[in-house]
Amino acid sequence: MIMNLEYSGQGKRGGEKYHAHLHSFLVENFEDVTPVKLRVLPPALSNPIKHARYNLRLVKKHRPDLIVVDVSSSSRNLLAVRWMKANKKRVLVVVQGQRLTFRYNNALARWLVCYFENYLLRGADIVLANSKYCAELAGHKGKGKPDIVIAPPGLEVEPISSNGASVGATETEGPIKLLFVGECSYRKGVKPLIEALAMLKDFDIHLDVAGRYFREDRYFKEIQGIIEGNNLKNRVTFLGFTERSNLEKLYRQCSVFVCPSLSEGYGMALAEAVVYGLPIVATTAGAIPEMVTDDVNGLLVKPGDPRALAAAIAKLVADHSLRTAISKANLKRGASLSKWDGFHQILLRELAPAINNAIEH
Repeated sequence: MIMNLEYSGQGKRGGEKYHAHLHSFLVENFEDVTPVKLRVLPPALSNPIKHARYNLRLVKKHRPDLIVVDVSSSSRNLLAVRWMKANKKRVLVVVQGQRLTFRYNNALARWLVCYFENYLLRGADIVLANSKYCAELAGHKGKGKPDIVIAPPGLEVEPISSNGASVGATETEGPIKLLFVGECSYRKGVKPLIEALAMLKDFDIHLDVAGRYFREDRYFKEIQGIIEGNNLKNRVTFLGFTERSNLEKLYRQCSVFVCPSLSEGYGMALAEAVVYGLPIVATTAGAIPEMVTDDVNGLLVKPGDPRALAAAIAKLVADHSLRTAISKANLKRGASLSKWDGFHQILLRELAPAINNAIEH
C-alpha cells in the first residue's frame, strides 16, 4: 500500500497542483493507494502536534509499504516517518522549495524547522524534486543515498511558436504595464518590488499584482504604508486571486513581467511568462536561473535589492529593442517547456521504477 499524507487544498496554488497531479499518477499506476482522492485538511488538525499524532495513527493502522510526505510539512510528518523507518518501510519525500527559516523570529523555532526538515530528508528512500535546485538542496541535507527524481511541474498554457508574435515586446498606448503573479508575501518579494516602483517616478508605469493578499496581514500593511508614503495608489492594483481566464488576459496585456522572489523552488508563473514571450525582470533566487538566463531571456538581479530591481525595470522599459530580443528568446525557451502530460511521463519513466524497487527491497 502507498499512503499519501499530503493535502491538495483547493488545488489552485502551484504546490497544491503538483501534489494533486502526483496523487493522480499514483492512483492510476499503483493498485493500492490511500486516500483514493486527496482530502482537504481537517480544521481540527491545524495544530501540528495533533496532526503529527493523527498521521502516526494512520500509518500504524494501515501499515503502508510507502508514504508520501512533503518536506515543507516536516513537523506533522516527523512521527510517521520515524515509525516507517523503525519498521523498515519506505518514504518518498517531495521537495518543491526550501523551508523558509526567515519566517520565524525565534532562534529555537528556526532550529526546529531545520531539524525536522533534515530528519525527513535523512529518512528519504526517494526524493521527488521540481527543479535541479531543489534536488541539490535535498542531496546536501540528506545523509542517505535516496533515488532522486527531478520532475518540473506542467504548464497550463499552450506554448507559442518561436515564430509567433511576442506579447510584451509590442508598443502599447498608455502606461507601461508591469505584472506580478503570486501571493503577496515576504518570500515573493512584493515589498522590494513596491520600493522599486517608488524609485521609478520618471516612468509612466502601472503594476498589477495578481495573487492572494490579506488586508490585516502585517506585511501587507507595510506595503500599503510604502504606497501611501510615495503616492503610488494610482500606480498599483491588487487584484487578489485571479482565475485562469483573467490571468491569461493579464499576461497578454502586460509589457514586462516581474518576479522579485527571495526564494523560488521552480516558479510556475515565471514559466508561463516565458511561454507568452514576455520581457522579464527577475532575481537570482533559487531555481529562477534554471528558467531565465541573464541578458538572454531576462534581466536578473540580486534578491531583496529594490535599487537593482528598479534599474533593471527602467532598462527594459526604456529599450524597446531589448524587450523585443528578450521576448523572442522567451518564445524559443517556452517551446521547450511541457504541459502536465510531460510531468506524468517523467513519473512513469523514473518515479514508478524507483517506487517498485523501494517496495520490493
